[in-house]
Amino acid sequence: MHPVLQWYDTWIKNRSKQATAVEGVFTSEQIGASMSYFGLAHNLFLIRHNVGVQTELIRRLKLADRSNFHGALYETFVASYFIKAGFDIEFENELDGDKTHCEFTATHNETKRKFSVEAKALQFKGRGKPRVISKLRSALEKEADQERVVFVDLGKPSKTNSDSERWFQNAKELLHELENSPHQKGENLPPAYVIFTNHSFWNDLKGNKSHFAALNAGFKIPTFTRFEGTVKDALIERKRHKEVFDLLKSMDTHTEIPSTFDGENPVIAFGLDDGNARLVIGNKYLIPCDGGNEVGILRQAIVREAGKQVIGLYDVEGKGTKIVTCPISDTELAAYKKHPDTFFGKIEPQNQIKSPLDFYDWTYECYKNSSKENLLKFMKEWTDYEELESLSQEELAKIYSERVTTWAMSKNSQAD
Repeated sequence: MHPVLQWYDTWIKNRSKQATAVEGVFTSEQIGASMSYFGLAHNLFLIRHNVGVQTELIRRLKLADRSNFHGALYETFVASYFIKAGFDIEFENELDGDKTHCEFTATHNETKRKFSVEAKALQFKGRGKPRVISKLRSALEKEADQERVVFVDLGKPSKTNSDSERWFQNAKELLHELENSPHQKGENLPPAYVIFTNHSFWNDLKGNKSHFAALNAGFKIPTFTRFEGTVKDALIERKRHKEVFDLLKSMDTHTEIPSTFDGENPVIAFGLDDGNARLVIGNKYLIPCDGGNEVGILRQAIVREAGKQVIGLYDVEGKGTKIVTCPISDTELAAYKKHPDTFFGKIEPQNQIKSPLDFYDWTYECYKNSSKENLLKFMKEWTDYEELESLSQEELAKIYSERVTTWAMSKNSQAD
């Protein structure tokens, strides 16, 4: 059967065994087949809605041989990553035989910086090292009008993050070999932003442990791979590569296919939330206050997963801000984990600190709207206070966040 029919058949058989129904809404766990089937459908929807689907792409997707189909499949995923990150894309005319072509040109919607994008997918060949050098060379030898972004999918089975990390480490070693080894003769190849991916669910259709993972690794762009030096240096390099880091952030954020058109949490939209009234920022609630009950307006809220609690900050007229804790059900907690940023009815980013730059972003969000007067109060003991006085509020907020991050990272390092 054609791969898409194999996916559909495998998914239907699994659903008939595993699906549960609540008020007419059927749910079942994701397996490799359903992730592949709905992933392709969503990709084509995004491409059709934003740029239009090429006839040649559809022709290649209809081919049953794995090589042609798999390459076209991967192109749809790469195109969807750029679309979800807000890029405008324009497909190349691959039927033009006068020159070689990348897949498409991607334009960042804010900076208008353009990139020529190429996608290469490896076929699953057992458990040996991924053979990335020939794919990278093929991609980098193509003609390109813009800076290059090269995606390479490793095509490896992976049930844990450590599996993907091992494949990524092998791929990076081969990338550096192409970059530095005289034997590989990579000195004449152009620089490129390289993003390795692993859609392991394509190779485990019945399993529910496979996942998607990605890793950035610059070819002749060393600062794209790692940041060295101070937090300030890291911020400078992040700004230099802003467009591609925006893409990577979107890929990390938009990992699931939405179940609703308006972005509403599906557990809530489909009435699967145990019938409990959900807390929504801006709404009024009756809360305990000073030995009695008062009406408070919810201003901020955060979920404490370990204790299955919501900690809310409420404004009570004439009595200031009150902190109230209430329980959260297992169903609501599951909904929160899937869509933490919108769980409380408006976009409220729930920051996860994974790196010094994440900590900087979180700190800056806290202080970006602080008045210049307050920021200077925080800095009054600093040795360069007189110089800081002449700066704008925005500059002060960034400097304060940068130095707080540096201090916090040094304390964390000492603790380690």
